[in-house]
Amino acid sequence: MTESNQIQEILNQIEEELFSLNIDVEIKSNTIEWKDNFGAENYIDINYCAKYLENLAWWKFNDSGKDLVMFTKNNFIISWDPTPLNNMGQSFGCIYLKFCREILVIAYQDKSTQRVFSINTNNLDIRQLYCCNKIGVAIWRDSLFIKDYDRNECFSVNLHMPLIEKTFHKEESLKSNQIYLSTSNGIERFQNLDL
Repeated sequence: MTESNQIQEILNQIEEELFSLNIDVEIKSNTIEWKDNFGAENYIDINYCAKYLENLAWWKFNDSGKDLVMFTKNNFIISWDPTPLNNMGQSFGCIYLKFCREILVIAYQDKSTQRVFSINTNNLDIRQLYCCNKIGVAIWRDSLFIKDYDRNECFSVNLHMPLIEKTFHKEESLKSNQIYLSTSNGIERFQNLDL
């Protein structure tokens, strides 16, 4: 299956899920768009959609800042509001959304910081993994690599361990396999650790 066919398949599956919620949408080349009951524009960008087995996940952008993370589980759609309590209920967009098996990893921008969360889609355990001004993230195997640009630190966490332990890495030791970090400015090429 070609990449454009995979994109279309994911968009069609999300469109079917939204239709089950009585949401009438329009599929464009890489987005799904609609207006909600309050007249706000909503859209889903294929770059912020993920699929693991039969589970789908997506970031629902809302032009009034009421973004949601949505994912399917056992024929239900679950919504999670990623905004912190001190932010007047608004987010400023998704940076990263990917599955690491059943763990959904989300990085997003709020008013003053960038945050990384994980959601275990089996038991719905939600964890804030990190928060800073500028972040880069990537998944490789069972590890989530995080770069804090303000502190110039890079570390990884194993997403499938019950306790989150950081393993710090020096940039000089990064080599061999290449990882691409997603940042708010796009993708940064980053050398992977020889793990």
